[in-house]
Amino acid sequence: MVYLAMETKLSRLEQDFIEFISHKRNRSYREIEEVFLKMKNRFMYGGKKYAKFCGDFHAFYKILYDNKDECSLIEANQFYSFLHMFQYLSYTYPKSTYKNIQEGIRYIKKREFASLYFYTKRKIMGRFRKVKSKSASPHKRIANLLVEGIDASPTVVDYGSGLAYVSFEIARIYNKAKIYLVDIDCLHLEFTVFRFKKYGFNIEVIKVTEDNMYPKLPEHNICIATEVMEHVFQPLTVYRNINESLDSGGILYGNFADHQEGMFHISPDLRDLRERIAQDFDQLDLLCYKRRK
Repeated sequence: MVYLAMETKLSRLEQDFIEFISHKRNRSYREIEEVFLKMKNRFMYGGKKYAKFCGDFHAFYKILYDNKDECSLIEANQFYSFLHMFQYLSYTYPKSTYKNIQEGIRYIKKREFASLYFYTKRKIMGRFRKVKSKSASPHKRIANLLVEGIDASPTVVDYGSGLAYVSFEIARIYNKAKIYLVDIDCLHLEFTVFRFKKYGFNIEVIKVTEDNMYPKLPEHNICIATEVMEHVFQPLTVYRNINESLDSGGILYGNFADHQEGMFHISPDLRDLRERIAQDFDQLDLLCYKRRK
């Protein structure tokens, strides 16, 4: 039978997603699980096949969702949220050695030698800790890195939270952590809230809306803003709001490299942002910065 031949091992995140859809659609867990497994094997989330499918889907609907202004950006994110959800799920899949080597080569070609050093160091330490603790979760290792950089209980602003992988690990490790999820009101935010509440974590949602495109933020000591600045029209406004509310000595975590221009990469050139970060922060690790006191 085809079903028996399929890959059936699911991560905790995938199981939570199936449970979320089961509740949302009032269908049995097993029914949704079977559909999910068939989809996963057909489209291979995280691979080139699914990336091409998403690209074709974007191109087909570009006549309706072109991201020419901030309001249309919100509408597009809401429309594509289900499509993107499976890419987000795949970000928790283990990376192959080949992909890790490709990432290292990319840093060399761009002459980003500091990033290459931090990347190599993290991979070596990750392997060492994996052997010692039998834990392969990179998000858990990042969570520990961020919390080790502060002196108080974690208060986290997860900006453009997506599925909030690292914030989830922080909340698992430190049950007194307060997590603020900042994102557009769409399906993946609904799922993330469902998941955090399922495990009893202390969260609050700050929705990005047409009337509140760049929300003011609460005081916090950790800000996760990775893979988000290229998706907004005013990255420096987002940075200003983060910097004004981040505690002295607080931690900023994010990828602020330039990106190829694309449908959702509406601010691909982030050099001005990197200059501002360099003025206000010291780099601790790959993607990890500490605000100067």
